[in-house]
Amino acid sequence: MVDFTDLRRQILEGEGDEPEVQAPSALENELQDNRTRAIGAIGLAVVMVAIADKWKGIGLFRKVDDTTGVVSHDWLPFVIPASLAAAAYAAGRITRGMTCQEKIERYEDLVQESETIVQELEEEADLASAEREQQAAIEQENAWVFGGESQIPSLGAMGGSPLTSVMGQEYLSYGPSADFQGRTFGF
Repeated sequence: MVDFTDLRRQILEGEGDEPEVQAPSALENELQDNRTRAIGAIGLAVVMVAIADKWKGIGLFRKVDDTTGVVSHDWLPFVIPASLAAAAYAAGRITRGMTCQEKIERYEDLVQESETIVQELEEEADLASAEREQQAAIEQENAWVFGGESQIPSLGAMGGSPLTSVMGQEYLSYGPSADFQGRTFGF
């Protein structure tokens, strides 16, 4: 008897199912590089702080004298482009790395396909070589059995009438001719 409640429980809990292990994406592979993460994080953090300083007037990158209102140090025009450049550099490293990973996958596919084609060609060449060797062995065996003559015996060889030569039949030797018995007795 089938226990449907147990089957339902197994299906809902996913028992017996092994979790699929997926390869990390190209973005995840590129974000594993500590230099890229550090440069990007520092660049974005400095941009955020500089923008907050500009809006709120915190005074981290700009020093304003409260009594006179004179700006003594204004680093925002230098800090924001530099931090944006650092963030852009990190983004560039990520995109270049993702592009390189795609190219590597394409090249690996090409190499795999070419190896498969080479293997198939080698198998075909081996098969053709084996067929040639087999054909040569058969020809060598036939040469030993038939004495190297690949001709059909004629009616004239069997003691037929002179009309056999008129009909296109001629005497041909049949069998090995280097044999003592064949040379002595004719058969």
